[in-house]
Amino acid sequence: MVRERSEWLKLAAMLAVGTFSWAVLCNLVLDASTGPFHLLGHLGSSLVSIAILWFAIVGLVCVTNRLWLSFGLSLGLCIVVAAASLAKFRVRDEPLYPADLDFLWQPSFLLDMASPVVLVVVALGACALVAGLVLVGRRLDVRFPRVRRSTDPRTWSRVLGLRIALTLVAVLVLVQTLNFNGEGNRLRSTYEAFGADFLTWRQADNYAENGFAAGFLFNTYTTAMEKPAGYNRSAMEQIAERYRLRADSRNTASTKDALKDVNVVLLLSEAFSDPERLAGVDLAEDPMPFIRKTMRDHPSGSVVVSAIGGGTANVEFEALTGMSQTLFAPQLTTPYQMLVPAYDSMPSVARYFAAMGDRTMAVHPYLGSMYRRSASYPRLGFDSFLDIGKLAGLTRIGRNPSVSDASTFDDALRLLRSSDQPVFMNLVTMQNHFPYDDLYDDPIANSLHSDALGQYARGIAHSDRATEKLLGELRRMPEETLVIFYGDHLPGAVYDDDVIQANLDKNTETPFFIWSSHRQLKTTRLPDTSPNFFMPLAFEAIGAPVPPYYALLLDLHDEIPALSVSRPVDPTKLSTRARARIRDLRLVQYDFSVGRRYATEKMFSPTP
Repeated sequence: MVRERSEWLKLAAMLAVGTFSWAVLCNLVLDASTGPFHLLGHLGSSLVSIAILWFAIVGLVCVTNRLWLSFGLSLGLCIVVAAASLAKFRVRDEPLYPADLDFLWQPSFLLDMASPVVLVVVALGACALVAGLVLVGRRLDVRFPRVRRSTDPRTWSRVLGLRIALTLVAVLVLVQTLNFNGEGNRLRSTYEAFGADFLTWRQADNYAENGFAAGFLFNTYTTAMEKPAGYNRSAMEQIAERYRLRADSRNTASTKDALKDVNVVLLLSEAFSDPERLAGVDLAEDPMPFIRKTMRDHPSGSVVVSAIGGGTANVEFEALTGMSQTLFAPQLTTPYQMLVPAYDSMPSVARYFAAMGDRTMAVHPYLGSMYRRSASYPRLGFDSFLDIGKLAGLTRIGRNPSVSDASTFDDALRLLRSSDQPVFMNLVTMQNHFPYDDLYDDPIANSLHSDALGQYARGIAHSDRATEKLLGELRRMPEETLVIFYGDHLPGAVYDDDVIQANLDKNTETPFFIWSSHRQLKTTRLPDTSPNFFMPLAFEAIGAPVPPYYALLLDLHDEIPALSVSRPVDPTKLSTRARARIRDLRLVQYDFSVGRRYATEKMFSPTP
């Protein structure tokens, strides 16, 4: 009996060491995807991550009763996750987030982000790993046979009881991951006790600092925005009154009917940027002569966006709502996916124009399910959304798989001409979306000798000509159209690290301008601006009266023209007035998003 117990203890020790070692290996694979790997840099948080993976592996072994199958499944999954994070980082300079799991149901988007060959190789590699380890397990089963109920029912019962107990322990530990950011979460407290320092401003740094598992858990669900101190009905009524007076003051020089019977097009040009603004980048030809001239002759400037190669939906959300990502919890990586669908409605400029009697429509030549736009747009006040399945006569240029801007603009013109009401249109293009491999026969030669840059720049040239044609057609229409044109980010996987590092002040800046088909707007070089200020600036440019909400945003813009996670603001360097404006916007944004909407009607409705 003593010898038998000793054998069992040895076996248990071997299994404990084996599963723990496998958890270390899985954690190393995940952390390798965060960039330069420095285990000692986050040893404490790594130990906690390894413990979590250990409990997950032990639980899987207990449920399946298959050691090597569990090893294969756990390591295979970690390899797939690490590969996905590396692919995303290559394109968008950010790691994999929990919200990205939505893209599992978007196979066409996944094929755009990574080549089919890579996807197949990773999938086959993971399957081969699982199969190989299962084969190893079968061979070892001959030497170390499993306890079977038919041959040793007593021992089998004991093992079953142990499996159930360990599974329950694993579940009790892993359930803490479901509310990682909740108040008093023991798992997060353990990470912090072991030295984890969760960073909020750039998640790539957060993952690198604390390890993949810790960074991933930090970005799981959390409250979109903490309740600001002093938030209540009385405070919101005071703010609404304060900015009603500010709006009245600003509107003394406005024209009441400046937007009456005027179409408004908020035009997001996918990945549109000016390559020649970057130091060290020269092109053999200017890809955007028309837009460059338009910017000289109209209100224009640079948009400060949050990321390289991605973040389209976030830029779009800010432009439509006036809200700033910087005031939300850092874990709220995509409001369209994580915030808007949770509510029946959300204040936005689309609702504002609908209240004026305009039609509100969104146009995007891609899948409506992407970023959950089809769920978010109705809640933002759009009465129609035309995605790739509802647009007619779509065309492409060369071998580019994305719909051309010219084709998208033709659809937009058709919709504007066919409407008997003024239209507010949120128009989001796709032509210059990643990838940039072998799209056109005439890439633009460049100083980097980069084919990807040459292909991308040729796409910008096509967009420039399409935009020139669009504005020309709008000039010929009898009704006026106001256009707010902007790029959402620089392209991903085009510039190497040397170019990115040499342009830290410019790699999150894209062009924007405000243009009217029937009147000459005052030529103004606007300061670097974040997207949440677009619509107030457009109202001001055309001389339209602003609602109190836009008066607040314009007052804030006078103090801080750009609010972006890519350009953090040091609160200690702000004036007293700027701090007061930020405090007011924080209260209003909370009220409009997750709060009680005390001030929505008073602050964001058309001026009587």
